[in-house]
Amino acid sequence: MTSISVPDLAAKFSTDEEFALIDPREQGTFTRGHLLGASNLPVSRLELLVEKTVPRKGTEIILCDDGDGAAARATAALETMGYSNVKTLAGGVSAWAVSGYHVFSGVNIIGKAFGEYLEKTSETPRISAEDLHARSKSGEQIYLLDGRTPGEHTNFCIPGALSCPNGEMVYRALPSAPEGATVVVHCAGRTRSILGAQTLIDAGLGNQVLALENGTMDWHFAGLDLEYGANRPLGAPEAESAEQARHAAETMAARVSINEIEGETLQSWRQDSGNTLYLYDVRNPSEFAEGHLPGARSAPGGQLVQNVDRYLVTRNARSVLIDTDGVRAKASAYWLARMGYRNIHVFTASSNEQSETGVEPVTSNIESIGAGALVGGSSRVVADIRRSPAYRRGHIPGAWFLTRAKLGLDAQNLPGGDIVLVSDDPAYAGLVSQDLKALGRNVQVLDGGMPAWTAAGGDVETGLTALASVPDDSHVNPRDLDTKEQMQREFRRYLDWEIGLIDMLDGEPAALWMN
Repeated sequence: MTSISVPDLAAKFSTDEEFALIDPREQGTFTRGHLLGASNLPVSRLELLVEKTVPRKGTEIILCDDGDGAAARATAALETMGYSNVKTLAGGVSAWAVSGYHVFSGVNIIGKAFGEYLEKTSETPRISAEDLHARSKSGEQIYLLDGRTPGEHTNFCIPGALSCPNGEMVYRALPSAPEGATVVVHCAGRTRSILGAQTLIDAGLGNQVLALENGTMDWHFAGLDLEYGANRPLGAPEAESAEQARHAAETMAARVSINEIEGETLQSWRQDSGNTLYLYDVRNPSEFAEGHLPGARSAPGGQLVQNVDRYLVTRNARSVLIDTDGVRAKASAYWLARMGYRNIHVFTASSNEQSETGVEPVTSNIESIGAGALVGGSSRVVADIRRSPAYRRGHIPGAWFLTRAKLGLDAQNLPGGDIVLVSDDPAYAGLVSQDLKALGRNVQVLDGGMPAWTAAGGDVETGLTALASVPDDSHVNPRDLDTKEQMQREFRRYLDWEIGLIDMLDGEPAALWMN
């Protein structure tokens, strides 16, 4: 394998060269310690992820593991897929740390670390849960916005909050905020509260704007009740208000020199095979499904900024953010530029350019079996390949937990016989099935997965009861824990960790906003 040294990798972050820094370890291992700026593409799912996130086969890909063999397995897979410029970081994570750089735990670190930096340097105003509750009870007019995704909003939110994902703040919230109302933005923790509030401040909203300090976690610590099942999306602005939003977005984009391109330029970039081109539609997913630019992928603006390491995997690639209103792409591009990302552009698409509809279907050609054939007993071996938290919460009695990361070894832990896969991801099930068949096993997939099993009256077993694979595939969410005490302990630990990120940024090559 071709290798790259720590100093050479560190120097790359300050150049305009395209490269992708990929950590191919499983997510659970990745979250315990990785390089700032590394994108986690686990080797078990690499074929499902890499062609979308690193579309140009000649891109320089730098793999980083910690001596566990993941980089070697990923190299073999990538070269089989036609990637021609794959390297490995010499010494991996340990060499990076020994060289004096930090190793970061958790996920989505770029976005979260930037949020902490932003709060400190911009002095983003904030409000505690106790103060918000008291001011609401006193009759003060509070305009409460949930800056997370609509799905997260429905799961739980601060009572009375309107759903307005951060990528929609300038488009929807700026023109709709009642005059004189105090605007409060909340998320589950810190980052999106800070970014959402600062977005409205930078966009010129005249109201008092506050971030809810520590989000719903702080609300929980204060002993206040959350709301479950809410569905209050903030609507699109009227024509006159939309003009206000466009002016604000244009001012923000000009502040960081965002380039707005025309269709002719976009077409020429599509034909340029020597440079990577990302096309991200930053509108909400339902708008994307109704019609979008051919070849574009859905990346709602708030999620793009929060999870930038998942989307802009190839550093310095041409990235074009797309909307139809001239607001949301500019507002999202503003934050990417503030985070130090280069080569960010915006394109406002007209309705007649939105020729693709729907979302990409996920299918599998594996033979399926109905739940009824398993209920009541079967000689087949059941292998549950869902994420380990889902397996732990409930699985078919006797089912084995299995991942693809080291399938050649882990399949030896399964009893003999035909295998039935329990999956919630058809594409991933297809890869696992393919590998098991290569090992000489007959494989079917449970039609409808666990929902079909429970609907057929099947019993459910909880816990990590039968492990063919080590459950290192997922980041553990505090809400997955068993008791309230455990959850509160992890919430506090998480907040301490997130606040402490800012103290780890000095000298980090990927913290481009500090350079």
